[in-house]
Amino acid sequence: MNNNIIIKTEDHPSTEELISLMQKDDLGKNKDIEGILRMLKLTKSNNGIRIISLDGPWGSGKTYTVKQIETLLSSKEDLSETVKHINKDLIKESQDAFVPCYYNAWENDYASNPTQSLLLNLNDYLIEKSIIERSETQLLNDIKGLAANTLQKATGLNEEMIEHGKTTAKLTEEVNKNKKLRITISNAISKL
Repeated sequence: MNNNIIIKTEDHPSTEELISLMQKDDLGKNKDIEGILRMLKLTKSNNGIRIISLDGPWGSGKTYTVKQIETLLSSKEDLSETVKHINKDLIKESQDAFVPCYYNAWENDYASNPTQSLLLNLNDYLIEKSIIERSETQLLNDIKGLAANTLQKATGLNEEMIEHGKTTAKLTEEVNKNKKLRITISNAISKL
């Protein structure tokens, strides 16, 4: 085993750690990152669906890979000159073309409706990054646009609920109630 490789089991690696891992590329993961960026570019040029599934055993680096892509695409500094084994032009093109949003399904498994949780987390992320402004009308219009054909099945909202204004506050209240319940149960179990 290479003595220079340090494997951490930290759930939330820092941005600096992720950048350092890409700059060193001791494990050769950057070729995987480049492959994913190329797939994203290809699906974008073909107006395809941009969902990629990473499958692998526990501890194989799926989360780190996704977090590295998120860091690479959202970094304010130019990493194209310092990251090894990823085409510099591809990095710049991807940064211009994509807005990465990390969604941790395990941290959000409290939601009775996962799609609703995903859409609310996406909305919060876009607001946090100042990509959109907070607006209940905007959120509802975005939800309609994102899930027009599957709205009823995916979110539990029907057109009547939307037209009569099931507000962001009500959606958020429902998701937060489930989240608090999950935390309360987890805390109770951990005390046993």
